Amino acid sequence: MTQEERLLELEKSIQSQHKITLAEICDRYGISYDSARRDLVKLSQKPHVMRVRGGAIYNQLSTQSQGYAEKPVTALKQQLAQAAAKLVKEHEHILLDASTTLTAATPLFPKHLKIVTNSPDILQAALPSQEVFLLGGKFDSYHRAILGQQAEMQVQHYFVDKAFIGVCAINESGLTTTSEQEATLKRAMMAQAKQVILVCESSKFDTQNFFSIYPLSRVDIAITDHRISTVSRNYLQDNDIELITINI
Repeated sequence: MTQEERLLELEKSIQSQHKITLAEICDRYGISYDSARRDLVKLSQKPHVMRVRGGAIYNQLSTQSQGYAEKPVTALKQQLAQAAAKLVKEHEHILLDASTTLTAATPLFPKHLKIVTNSPDILQAALPSQEVFLLGGKFDSYHRAILGQQAEMQVQHYFVDKAFIGVCAINESGLTTTSEQEATLKRAMMAQAKQVILVCESSKFDTQNFFSIYPLSRVDIAITDHRISTVSRNYLQDNDIELITINI
């Protein structure tokens, strides 16, 4: 086996297992420690591989951010929206985070609800019979959401049955995002709910951003697609989080 072939296999192993050691490389391929180190030097040039003492790990930290307008409502998001809508009962009080998927879900929810949100798009998508409480504060056009201290203080006046939260990044350490204001408002929203439900594509799993929102212990249900990794399934199960997957 050539080094290039080994590197392809090792990269896949790190992505699936999140780490690999020098000893494992030597045992698997019957090569010396010096050869294994040279493999790791080349692997560490990949954007998601980081060399650490004795091996390499999957580097989950990402600074990438995508504006609301750049997030099309795909067929997958429509199916996630339908799955989210099935969890809501008539006359419940719910909280909806600013999200293209949750905007698509809004008209699918039962007709008689109280909805708290920081999203003008969700307000616009709501049915006439749905009572909407729009949080106040500064409108952030990039996220198409109302963010800031005023919204954080106002959300504390509401207690809801369920909070549906859009996810920027999630791994075994918890939920994270690239925006400090998003992080503090999502945290405030989750604190007001009896049940916290995450709705996101599987690509958001096994990634990490700079600003922490909450550890996984605060989450009750996660809705995603069937491509979610085994690693992600395991840490959700370890935190007693119900996983709902859709087939696409």
